Amino acid sequence: MFVYGEYHQLGLQAMLAYACITTLMHFYTFAWDVLVLQGKWTYGWWALNMMGLLSILSLIFALFMPLYSDLSKIKATGKHRQDLIFAAFVSLVGILLEEIKGRAPKLAAVNAWLLPFSVFWYSSMSNLMVINNWGSPFHPSWLANQLVSALFSGHFIVDLTFSLGTVLVTGVATTLAAVTLLLYLQPTRWLWLCSNGLLLVAVSAFWMILATSGVPSLTIYEIPPAIPAIIPLHTGPQLLGAIETHVRDLLMGIVSILTGLFLHNYAKLHGDVKEKDKIISGAVFFIVTMSWFLFVTPKVYLYQDIYLI
Repeated sequence: MFVYGEYHQLGLQAMLAYACITTLMHFYTFAWDVLVLQGKWTYGWWALNMMGLLSILSLIFALFMPLYSDLSKIKATGKHRQDLIFAAFVSLVGILLEEIKGRAPKLAAVNAWLLPFSVFWYSSMSNLMVINNWGSPFHPSWLANQLVSALFSGHFIVDLTFSLGTVLVTGVATTLAAVTLLLYLQPTRWLWLCSNGLLLVAVSAFWMILATSGVPSLTIYEIPPAIPAIIPLHTGPQLLGAIETHVRDLLMGIVSILTGLFLHNYAKLHGDVKEKDKIISGAVFFIVTMSWFLFVTPKVYLYQDIYLI
């Protein structure tokens, strides 16, 4: 029998998390092969179903919140909201990938497989972190607002697995999907709204890296951080304000993508009304301009006490 000393329970949980992720990859890829590669499901239908499953699992996780500690309840609420935002964004990305699979088939396939998988990995590890009330340098607001007692979980495998999942979903999968779609989406009037939404999501994600966590160490053995926050927010309230601003950015991006997709498909079915082209173009320009105004203004407010005199 292996002996883990004082970290016996942590070691068991870490191995369980690793086993769950590898099992997830196996069954996920098997389902992908049967349903997508054999032509039964489109990329959009795959994304919608995978994110529907994520939403159901997240709801089950949330239903057990009364059993969590008071501090874990706060993080669990944010985690459930995060899952639903991911579900909406990934579903829309899956539908958009259908628009480009003829021009970039390999990139479309890679994104359609990778993005939902990375979200499942990240969400699963987030559940583990929240339930055990562990900290992570990727969530500096937890420590700044005293929701956790330490910056790391205290176990190498847990820190590494969660960190890799976070980097995969934010730094790799989401970025790759946004760049791919921005490069290959046809610049029709309505798809400009989709591109605008993708830019809002991508820029907000990079701003959060620059303002909060930077590129932190993946485990406790790599302190100090690889790249510190460049335009940092320091206090707990500022970090919480950054999170709420980021959530609003994501929701604006999702609404912009959803609006563009709806109008694009409506136009394909019914045709554009030519005499209203100027009005429609003006409305698109107004929506895009206002979204970036609402994007920038809260951030100026957050930084005013630090950089503005």
